[in-house]
Amino acid sequence: MDNNENLINIFQKILNENQEEKLLNDMTRGNMIHAFIKTMSIFIEQSQERTFQGLYLAMKKASELIAKKVREDPKISNGRSTLTLKAVSEIMLNLINKHISTKLNEEFSVIKKKLVSISNDFYLMSLFAKEKISKSFLQTLKNKLNILVHGYSLTVLHALIYAHNKGLNFKVYITECRPDNSGELFASKLNDNGITNEMILDNSVGYVMENIDCVVVGADAVVENGGIINKIGTFTMAICAKCFKKPVYVLCESLKFLRMFPLDQSDVPQHSSSNDKKYNEQILADYTSPEFITLLFTDLGIFTPSAVSDELIQMFNN
Repeated sequence: MDNNENLINIFQKILNENQEEKLLNDMTRGNMIHAFIKTMSIFIEQSQERTFQGLYLAMKKASELIAKKVREDPKISNGRSTLTLKAVSEIMLNLINKHISTKLNEEFSVIKKKLVSISNDFYLMSLFAKEKISKSFLQTLKNKLNILVHGYSLTVLHALIYAHNKGLNFKVYITECRPDNSGELFASKLNDNGITNEMILDNSVGYVMENIDCVVVGADAVVENGGIINKIGTFTMAICAKCFKKPVYVLCESLKFLRMFPLDQSDVPQHSSSNDKKYNEQILADYTSPEFITLLFTDLGIFTPSAVSDELIQMFNN
């Protein structure tokens, strides 16, 4: 088995495991961010590279290889965008590169151990991100709200379950989210936790919007201008929400902040994850510009879209 195949096998194994069940029960199952970070930590530990530059370049190549595999294998991607992996890998590689550049006089073996430790800390940061987001989002909610969600977001699901467990009563409207019908899975998770919900057709968003108090979505990536790339249909929903003067809240880990500045929908990378012949060129994600977003709730705090650019600068330049 070559190194590339071994790397992918490690990633797939971790992706399919129930991780940290005592902390988040099944909320981490199939989470690409967690699987990617743990895979990269193992990769650093097992790497045979003997120089700082060699290790950094090897890590960059490994992250690109994992992204390629996810992009090409519908069983792994399951409708999820590789932009999430791109954002996480850029932040992680930047963090590691910063550490290496300040420790050039230390022995390579010592640095290598420290990088494994940094990777593990990075993993814990991602693991507890949802808890931090849920706590801050709870401050915005109140009883008897009607909430509209779109797509299957673990972060949104975690926040709603957290709020319900804190005693809040609300109703969640869920789009079916074709073509993968991920809304059905989201609804089943809400049912399992006793949260009142109702499934609606994708094209009935305009009909129900007047009775909605807020729209809540996750994100594949948060881009430089404070806009988001997310499940196809998010942009349509956000336009409708603005027409009805309803707030749109984005719940997203800071690890998904991405140095990218799309100008229109054609700038959104797409990949097909379906063998369904009805969709010759399946569009999985769209871009929602910042003027349609009210607030972004992240593990670093609550941001207006205009504040995202400053946060990205601090991430990569400080």
